[in-house]
Amino acid sequence: LHRLLEPVQPVLEYQTSRECAVMALRNLLRYWLRANQLPSVAEFMGVATELEGAEMGLLDASDQGQSQDLHRFSARGDYNIDVMQRVVQRRTLDGQQLSLEYWDGQVTTRELGFVIHAGDHYWSILNSQHAWGEMDSLQGSPHTM
Repeated sequence: LHRLLEPVQPVLEYQTSRECAVMALRNLLRYWLRANQLPSVAEFMGVATELEGAEMGLLDASDQGQSQDLHRFSARGDYNIDVMQRVVQRRTLDGQQLSLEYWDGQVTTRELGFVIHAGDHYWSILNSQHAWGEMDSLQGSPHTM
């Protein structure tokens, strides 16, 4: 993949509440996409609701007890990986659909970066043209690795 925009210094966006999944993707994608192409909290909520509704439609009356397992987000603003994958798949770079995949140690495509989840927090590792950098919405600034 080639960059659409001129190289820029990574800018870190800070979370104002429990929205680390949204900020992890925004901080990763802002280097590669224009501001109006970045995901929003509203988009994350819409995707989560859409996924939950689709799964609820598959349950019949005997399965209704399983509906508590369908939650794609929490009241704290946390989103699961299914929501993040769907949000990323809605974007393209140089005409190619972006994807968020589980990394198994095999590099088959050029990674723009990684989204890391540990405990109850998401952050990203950006692969810019200059260096790898850690983009954590709770930290003071991007950290070059």
